[in-house]
Amino acid sequence: MKKILLFASALAGLFFAASCQQENLEPVAGGNTVTYTVQLPDAIGTKAIGTNVSSVTELIYEVYRIDENGEEMRLYQMTEGMTDGSATVKLELVNNQNFRVLFWAQVPGKGIYNTENLSAVTLSDTYTVVSSGDFEAFFGSDHVTDGTISENGGNIGLIRAVSQLNIATESLNDQTISKVDVTVSGISKTFNVMDGDCVMDGNCEEVSPDAAV
Repeated sequence: MKKILLFASALAGLFFAASCQQENLEPVAGGNTVTYTVQLPDAIGTKAIGTNVSSVTELIYEVYRIDENGEEMRLYQMTEGMTDGSATVKLELVNNQNFRVLFWAQVPGKGIYNTENLSAVTLSDTYTVVSSGDFEAFFGSDHVTDGTISENGGNIGLIRAVSQLNIATESLNDQTISKVDVTVSGISKTFNVMDGDCVMDGNCEEVSPDAAV
């Protein structure tokens, strides 16, 4: 009886292993690997004077599946390290399905942005120390058709997501400026990587600088 039970257990284990192997192989057989090269802009492309993006070393990306009605359903979010402003991302996607991929690059470990959902990246209310380099953030997106064709050919050049205000002057009508007060209101705290646009949290008003001479 003991031999029969052992033999039956061995067969059960063999069947379970075969079933697992078949499940693991099925997605690969019907899938495809899309490889991305994600790049930060160069010094000129950052559109900010004196910017330094060397501290931007964290790349967050999200994958969405697009159904037959055009609805986008988020599948997962992952993180990849960036070296010298570049990262390589390989995605295993199912053939004959369409996808949207979102990218967000930032300075890691600062807690400035809430990136749990890249369609609604928000600015933290608790961050109080002002250091312009910590706020550096860049974004990009791509469509993949049939799980194989990248709209951008797998090359993603990221774009600045956060504006930088620079005031640099020494004199005005031969008068030395000793103080400048700038008021900015209506600033958005939410950024939608999917649309590449801000969500306004209030009425947008123009910047109003007042210079004291």
